Amino acid sequence: MASAILLKRMHDVETVTFLLKGDTEQQKEQTAIASEIAKKLGLSHHVLDLTQRFREYVLQPFLEAWRSGKTPNPCVMCNPHVKFKALMALASKLNCQGIATGHYARVGEGSDNGGVALDDKLVRNDIKVYADCARRGYRNSSCKTCRDDDATRAVDRARGERPVFLYRAADPVRDQSYFMYRLTPDVLRCVLFPVGGLSKDEVRSIVTEEGLSVATEKDSQDLCFLDGQSLRTYLRERIGREEPGPFLDLEGHVIGEHDGIWQFTVGQRRHLGASFGRRMTVLALEPERNAVILGDEPDALMEALILKDCFFPYDMPQHFDATVKLRSQGIPLAAHVEKKCDTEVLVRFNAPVRLSSPGQSAVFYENDRVLGGGVVSRLLRLKSKP
Repeated sequence: MASAILLKRMHDVETVTFLLKGDTEQQKEQTAIASEIAKKLGLSHHVLDLTQRFREYVLQPFLEAWRSGKTPNPCVMCNPHVKFKALMALASKLNCQGIATGHYARVGEGSDNGGVALDDKLVRNDIKVYADCARRGYRNSSCKTCRDDDATRAVDRARGERPVFLYRAADPVRDQSYFMYRLTPDVLRCVLFPVGGLSKDEVRSIVTEEGLSVATEKDSQDLCFLDGQSLRTYLRERIGREEPGPFLDLEGHVIGEHDGIWQFTVGQRRHLGASFGRRMTVLALEPERNAVILGDEPDALMEALILKDCFFPYDMPQHFDATVKLRSQGIPLAAHVEKKCDTEVLVRFNAPVRLSSPGQSAVFYENDRVLGGGVVSRLLRLKSKP
């Protein structure tokens, strides 16, 4: 919403609501609210039914991954394959110059140089300038030249031929770059993230200036398709068939029984459904044996992991150092990265870290620049050999 408010001060803007979950009452209500907000802002509003594509690229793989003992990250796949793909297609149809979303991230230019030592001199901070200028222009109509020049310059640079990269948002708490590491340069050249250089308080202030009460609503942290359910309840309703199997310790001894590995994720310590005389941690899931491997918390450390289905916007060297995030709000971890092939890499951490979960994404950064990432395939626990 704040993105549309900022952009409409300089451009003609078309707004879009995605239908992802079918014809539900909640979706109808959300669409009606979006349409009313667009009307108040004097903007055209489109509704795109992406239900089938969302089911194919997000929901079905999400459930299948849980059935097979993985912990998927649906937003990572939804952004490139559903949302941004649809936005690019609609922008082309409407003959728009670019697309914009309310994600907290930034786009910047640089030189790939075939490696990680990239030229940061021309990193675009103009999204922050863009927002500041929009506010000045809104309050002072004499700022038209500043408004037009800065807005045009931002779009021109975004569509330039220099390599373009995704960057962390200015507000680290709100940063969403982790979820968008698979966006291609072609998309990044066309996209603006108007709130990426702003804090959440600044964004709420922008919305409040328009007299829209939504600025005080609490941010949702849940997966969009849960509709207020807990993840556990959602999974139980869809794949919750009982398939009893063993809890095993690290020596392979049976220490209990579970009723389905879909209930567990690597690193889990709570809601194990059994008492073992001490607190235990899930160290691994073995779908072929329908087994859940448990150990003590000190056992839940890894020295490295292997990623598959990797994506890099530009060629990377065979070996490079980077920081790695294993979840969106996770601490950046120093690591050495070795490409095994075009789509598989070995990530060796500088110090032992707590286990990630197969199916999650690991995203590489150089300072704030997103270098790429991949899907966790195998964990190499401390003292394990690759």
